[in-house]
Amino acid sequence: MNLLEIRALTVRFGGLTAVSGVDFSVDAGALVALIGPNGAGKTSAFNVITGVYAPSAGSVMFAGREIGGRKPHAISALGIARTFQNIRLFRSLSALENVRASLQGARRSGLRDVLRLAAWRARQDEAAREARALLDELALGGFADARADSLPYGEQRRLEIARALATRPKLLLLDEPAAGMNPAEKQALRELIRRLRQDHGLTIVLIDHDVSFEVRAGEIVTLIGSNGAGKSTLLRAVSGLVRPSAGRIRLEGTDVTAHRPEAIVALGCSHVPEGRRIFANLSVLENLQMGAWPLRGVEEEGLERVFALFPRLRERLSQAGGTLSGGEQQMLAIGRALMAQPKVLLLDEPSLGLAPLLVKQIFEIVRAINAQGTTVVLVEQNAHQALRVAHRAYVLETGALVLEGSAQALANDPRVRAAYLGEGSAG
Repeated sequence: MNLLEIRALTVRFGGLTAVSGVDFSVDAGALVALIGPNGAGKTSAFNVITGVYAPSAGSVMFAGREIGGRKPHAISALGIARTFQNIRLFRSLSALENVRASLQGARRSGLRDVLRLAAWRARQDEAAREARALLDELALGGFADARADSLPYGEQRRLEIARALATRPKLLLLDEPAAGMNPAEKQALRELIRRLRQDHGLTIVLIDHDVSFEVRAGEIVTLIGSNGAGKSTLLRAVSGLVRPSAGRIRLEGTDVTAHRPEAIVALGCSHVPEGRRIFANLSVLENLQMGAWPLRGVEEEGLERVFALFPRLRERLSQAGGTLSGGEQQMLAIGRALMAQPKVLLLDEPSLGLAPLLVKQIFEIVRAINAQGTTVVLVEQNAHQALRVAHRAYVLETGALVLEGSAQALANDPRVRAAYLGEGSAG
């Protein structure tokens, strides 16, 4: 379900067009990034969504209601909060007073409330407790009484988020939240955003240059994009074949950024590379045994699982891997990865070079593997099939994640249909 839907949004300032015909939607509970060069109109789009600017044309729908042109306070009351690219705190107030100001702004008070002094004081005490709880949640409890302008830069960024959360939003817009932060602060911020989304049930849209990619247990997640977009490189980084230049990779909470590939396999992540990469001179059985090499005591169980999925491999145990057909080699590559009993299976172009009938069979097997409890990350040029089998999807363009959502939502997105499904024009 779309919580936010933008259609044909245009913003003009005299003869200057800041935003031109923009379309995008955000599912409830999603984490979505807006990416583009400086001046592309990202912050202007945020300003329209939050009522700072009125749209020149187009519509802004929030929870099924048109909000384009409404006043900022009315939009905030509906459940949208934001931070700013340039920090905007009440600099002479304490951190606690900043959060309490947002809490008071989100609640209606009148003369009657003030005259009922005992009730009014009780509400003030409740607001103070709630403000302190928010500060504690964002690791700012020790700064509650400090002036906002005396806080370190990273803490000022978090205080802005605390103030936004005080309005109890459904949708949180973060404008360049990591701008000016050092790598450690950026990593802490990424973890904070993931936690807030999970604990508060928030939908989050952020403008930034650092985008998080996550896969939940039990999912099939597909990465689609043109050649050279960075899909295979991303899988190679996850499996330890290439070392990231920046950022962190976590597997079930364990930081595996600097782990060697065999250590990542032992932790439960196996990789089926593009082009299969089987050992052509080894037999089918020897290829499968190599998949279980990093672990002990799993070979027999692994073989039974592989043979249940690929009965043909049992018939060719002594045959050299290089003499198998293309489809059989792909089965062997997947089977080899499954021998390590992975929790997460990375599949890179499993249908590449296969006949249509075999392609259908491979995707049925992907579903079967997932049904057995294995999480799957799928890189696939056949976007039609990938979006049919996946639960969620990401779109990569030139190394950046530009779209995220349910597979069904992306399959129906006109930009995806035009660019990757060959169905008409995105414009």
